Amino acid sequence: MIDWEKHEEYHAQDRFAKYNSARKQGLQDWVKYIQSEESGIANDKFGQILFLEGIIKEIKPDNAYTPPAISHEAFEAVYNQLLEGDTTVSVTKAYAEFNKKKALAKYGEPTVSADGVEGTWVRIPQGGKRGEPDYDERIAMIQALSEGSSWCLRFENAHNYLAMGDLHFFVDKNGNSQTAINVKPNGEIREIEKRYKQDRTVPVPYVEVIKEWKSKNGFTGFDAEIEVAMKEKPEFDRQKAEFAKMQAEGDDVGIFEKLGYKVKPADKDGQYLSVEWYKAMVQGKTYTVFDLGIDENKLFSRVQVVEGNFSLDGSALTSAQNLKEIRGKVTFGDNKISDLRSLEQIGTTQIYWSKP
Repeated sequence: MIDWEKHEEYHAQDRFAKYNSARKQGLQDWVKYIQSEESGIANDKFGQILFLEGIIKEIKPDNAYTPPAISHEAFEAVYNQLLEGDTTVSVTKAYAEFNKKKALAKYGEPTVSADGVEGTWVRIPQGGKRGEPDYDERIAMIQALSEGSSWCLRFENAHNYLAMGDLHFFVDKNGNSQTAINVKPNGEIREIEKRYKQDRTVPVPYVEVIKEWKSKNGFTGFDAEIEVAMKEKPEFDRQKAEFAKMQAEGDDVGIFEKLGYKVKPADKDGQYLSVEWYKAMVQGKTYTVFDLGIDENKLFSRVQVVEGNFSLDGSALTSAQNLKEIRGKVTFGDNKISDLRSLEQIGTTQIYWSKP
């Protein structure tokens, strides 16, 4: 366990020190739970340590991570993965993924398609209190649905928001929640948030979906904010159409350059490319290249070198089969990557892959 008094670095950064109380309470709740008969591992000390270690290692002085709410079903599923000897499993990611899938199954609405955007609305209902299994499960779902976002819903504040009203998440076809809406019991929208910036403005790529959901449910409020996003939408649509045309024509160089990146040949024949740096967030915007309809797998199919930093946070890239060298730092963040086995170097570090 973490000795909060001994390790001063947990108090050194005021921005995150305020989470220590919730962290301590969350860990105490988990210790109490796994030592109870309900957990099923009350007498399995090794199993208890194995699971707790997966949670504790995420808590650092420079982040706001707080242990997730307890869901017995999710715990059992993740614990069984550990028992099966899966050494690659991340306890927190597997726990969140299970809760996200359950939220979609239990509270998800039929898939909607509006303005070229496809996804599912998930409505998490208000009610209950800490310690009640159904309530704790819903909090765990909210935290899971918020994973990878900038929302404080990811942690302790999930309790505060649910106390103020139902929470509505729009989950895109990649499984990412692109907006969160907090609705008061009287139907008034209290807050709408974008995935990557918490500033109470409506995400332009999803404004039509939000507007339709608001109308369908008879919600009130946020009219001015929706109107602002609607005014920005035509320019977003124009860019999206332009990128679609460029991708259909195979103009990967043109796409990189339009996104603001310098590109040059990585080999004498010009078959492969070298990109100066890359991040999935569109420069100067609060949406990603995925939102613009760009297929990152196709975009990176000829990229061999990234000369600077490479951020996968918010990226839909799953494979970069020809990428050999990243000369700057890599930020993985919230990503979908599954294959980087072509990589030979990151920064000054050589990478040696074991052969199958």
